[in-house]
Amino acid sequence: MADVRVDPVSVLDTLPNFTDADKDGLCWWWRTDGTGVEGLWEKLQHDTDIKNYNLSDGIYKYTHWLPHWAIVDPEC
Repeated sequence: MADVRVDPVSVLDTLPNFTDADKDGLCWWWRTDGTGVEGLWEKLQHDTDIKNYNLSDGIYKYTHWLPHWAIVDPEC
Protein backbone atom coordinates (compact mmCIF):
# COMPACT_ATOMS: atom_id res chain seq x y z
CA MET A 1 0.00 0.00 0.00
CA ALA A 2 1.33 3.45 -0.90
CA ASP A 3 1.84 6.08 1.75
CA VAL A 4 -1.21 8.28 2.12
CA ARG A 5 -0.80 11.82 3.38
CA VAL A 6 -3.57 13.09 5.61
CA ASP A 7 -3.88 16.74 6.57
CA PRO A 8 -4.85 17.48 10.16
CA VAL A 9 -8.50 18.46 10.59
CA SER A 10 -9.31 21.53 12.67
CA VAL A 11 -11.60 20.93 15.66
CA LEU A 12 -13.44 24.06 14.51
CA ASP A 13 -14.36 22.34 11.23
CA THR A 14 -15.44 18.88 12.37
CA LEU A 15 -14.74 16.29 15.04
CA PRO A 16 -13.79 12.64 14.52
CA ASN A 17 -16.27 9.78 14.66
CA PHE A 18 -15.95 6.07 15.37
CA THR A 19 -14.66 5.33 11.84
CA ASP A 20 -11.63 7.55 12.56
CA ALA A 21 -10.79 5.62 15.72
CA ASP A 22 -8.86 2.40 16.29
CA LYS A 23 -10.33 -0.70 17.95
CA ASP A 24 -9.93 1.01 21.35
CA GLY A 25 -11.79 4.13 20.23
CA LEU A 26 -8.64 6.27 19.99
CA CYS A 27 -7.47 8.77 17.40
CA TRP A 28 -4.71 11.39 17.31
CA TRP A 29 -5.20 14.88 18.77
CA TRP A 30 -2.79 17.84 18.46
CA ARG A 31 -2.26 19.36 21.91
CA THR A 32 -0.66 22.78 22.18
CA ASP A 33 0.89 24.35 25.24
CA GLY A 34 -1.80 27.04 25.23
CA THR A 35 0.34 29.54 23.35
CA GLY A 36 0.35 27.53 20.13
CA VAL A 37 4.14 27.54 20.06
CA GLU A 38 4.82 23.96 21.15
CA GLY A 39 2.70 20.88 20.84
CA LEU A 40 2.52 17.15 20.34
CA TRP A 41 0.26 14.44 18.96
CA GLU A 42 -1.39 12.22 21.54
CA LYS A 43 -4.03 9.52 21.38
CA LEU A 44 -7.39 10.20 23.04
CA GLN A 45 -10.90 8.84 22.71
CA HIS A 46 -12.49 9.94 19.45
CA ASP A 47 -15.53 11.24 21.33
CA THR A 48 -13.63 13.33 23.88
CA ASP A 49 -15.46 16.61 24.51
CA ILE A 50 -12.64 18.73 23.10
CA LYS A 51 -14.68 21.88 22.55
CA ASN A 52 -15.67 22.09 26.23
CA TYR A 53 -12.16 21.13 27.32
CA ASN A 54 -10.70 23.97 25.23
CA LEU A 55 -13.10 26.41 26.89
CA SER A 56 -11.92 25.35 30.35
CA ASP A 57 -9.07 27.01 32.24
CA GLY A 58 -6.61 24.23 31.35
CA ILE A 59 -3.24 25.29 29.97
CA TYR A 60 -3.39 22.83 27.08
CA LYS A 61 -5.62 23.24 24.05
CA TYR A 62 -6.49 20.74 21.32
CA THR A 63 -6.62 22.28 17.86
CA HIS A 64 -6.55 19.43 15.31
CA TRP A 65 -7.07 15.69 14.98
CA LEU A 66 -6.09 12.82 12.68
CA PRO A 67 -7.53 9.35 12.19
CA HIS A 68 -5.78 6.57 14.11
CA TRP A 69 -3.98 5.21 11.03
CA ALA A 70 -2.42 8.56 10.00
CA ILE A 71 0.52 8.19 12.42
CA VAL A 72 2.31 4.93 13.16
CA ASP A 73 1.99 4.37 16.89
CA PRO A 74 5.47 3.65 18.30
CA GLU A 75 3.90 1.56 21.10
CA CYS A 76 2.49 -1.00 18.63
